Formats: sequence, C-alpha cells, structure tokens
Amino acid sequence: MTIRSEKYPLDVSIRYPESAIDSSLSPLLPAYRRPPNDGLVFNPQISDLTNLALHKYLLYPMWINIVKTLAYCDIIDLAQETAANAQQNADIRIAALEGEVASLRTSIDTLIAFFGVTVPAWINKDEVENGDDMGIVHPSAAELGILVAFEFVRQQLGFGHEDVVSIDPPAGTLIPRGNTVKVTLNLLG
Repeated sequence: MTIRSEKYPLDVSIRYPESAIDSSLSPLLPAYRRPPNDGLVFNPQISDLTNLALHKYLLYPMWINIVKTLAYCDIIDLAQETAANAQQNADIRIAALEGEVASLRTSIDTLIAFFGVTVPAWINKDEVENGDDMGIVHPSAAELGILVAFEFVRQQLGFGHEDVVSIDPPAGTLIPRGNTVKVTLNLLG
C-alpha cells in the first residue's frame, strides 16, 4: 500500500499544484472585502449570509474540490501518456528483435544446411538404407551423410521384423555430417 502525503494529488500533479488553488481562484471568485460585521455568518442588516460565509464555507471548499478533481485527472492523463509511450517503445523494440531473430534464423538455417543434418525418425531398416518410398520425409542415411551403426534386439514387443526400436541420438537431433548414429533394430528370428 502506498502512503500518500496530505497534499495528494496536488503535490504530484504538474498542471494543478497546490498553488493553483489560490492563483486560479482570484478571477473566478468575487473579491472579499472586510465589511464592518466581519466574522459573522449571518448579516442582520440585510437578513442574508455575509460574503465571508459564502466565500469561506461554500465557494472556497467547492473550489478546492474542483482543483483536486482536476489534479486527479491530470495524474490519470500522465499515467496514460506514460503507458502509451512505454507501449510504443516496446512495440519498436519488439519489431527490431523480430527482425534480428529472422536474420539469425536465416543464418542458422544456412549453417545447418551446410554443416549439419537432422536425424530422421526412420521406421525400419529399409528407410535407414534407402529412405522412405518418396524420399521426402525420411531420407536415407547415405543421402544425409550420416554413418549408421546397427544394433539388434530379439523379439521386442510391439515391433515387427527389422523395425527401428530406438535411434541414438534421437530423431530430430541436429548433428554434423559424417557423425555416426546408433540404430537399434528388432529381429523376430
């Protein structure tokens, strides 16, 4: 919880500081002259309130509330301007970062294509050696420049003959061309 001073919002507002109460008041409120019955609230000579009573108890407190209300509005305006500027600066920085990321992505893609390959998710021994039927989804190890070391397990549940049980490093891993990938195959016989 923020503790505010007694003069808040007048001590924070730029357009409506505490001095605005008295300086702005003079053209709006009638000048107060000290009549002979100064200090009285009711003037018996004219059967009405005195100027002092009107000024001190009605107009001046009302004016203070108007200036405080304007000061609150000023603080809200300043907060909105600050938030709008922060949002605009953030948008500019985000756009700049997006451009940098796009250029880095292009550079990384170029380097990956030149130096490395992604290990495919081969399904069986035929795909490892020859690629998939279309040669699009799972290229062969030879096409990618990957060396393969086969290991075998017997009668692994859930796998057919010469199905790939595991790949190390796993499928989707970026590796340099010429690295060896260990492919474990299932044998039914």
